[in-house]
Amino acid sequence: MNTKEKIIRTFLEAASNEGLDKVSLQKTADKVAIQKASIYSHFKSREDLINQMFDYGQSLIKKESSETKLTKKDPAYELKSLTFWFFNLLQEDEIEQYYKVLEANKFYRSKARANLKQLLSLFTSRCEVFIDFFVQTGQLKVENSEFAANLFSSALLNLIEELFVRKENGEKIDEFYWELEEYVDKFVALFTSSPRKEFQLT
Repeated sequence: MNTKEKIIRTFLEAASNEGLDKVSLQKTADKVAIQKASIYSHFKSREDLINQMFDYGQSLIKKESSETKLTKKDPAYELKSLTFWFFNLLQEDEIEQYYKVLEANKFYRSKARANLKQLLSLFTSRCEVFIDFFVQTGQLKVENSEFAANLFSSALLNLIEELFVRKENGEKIDEFYWELEEYVDKFVALFTSSPRKEFQLT
């Protein structure tokens, strides 16, 4: 890892813990073991560092987004797989830090708002691909796959935000999976009456 990346990762961690506007460049430099002035050899300004931090976060998301694949099993199984993938993705150390920074700054910074929208659109578009497949195969009865995907993802994201708050309050993350499973089951039940297979966590 080069010095520039160390600065970004250190700044991101501090921003998630302390708040973006409270991060000290001096403390960032100290943690990276460089002089504060050295930061400016990698970034034009503090704002440039912030913007590149946002770009770094998006690159992490794109790198992990190839992990979701449609195996063409039943709708509940596939949507739970997708849900657990996204939920677990947002808990990976740096991505969780990045997501917290986006959420905390979405009303104050246009780039945070745009990047959060892009992150959520990535998940919603995956939902649409999955749902549309099961509509085409007759396993889900949905007139508008895009609408159904937006309904599924927006409500799920609200649930995930709630679960993250509970996680910060000390609840064990393993206890949340049944709530995610229940959400998917209820969603699928809206659009099909066919029996569904049990989903096993691996």
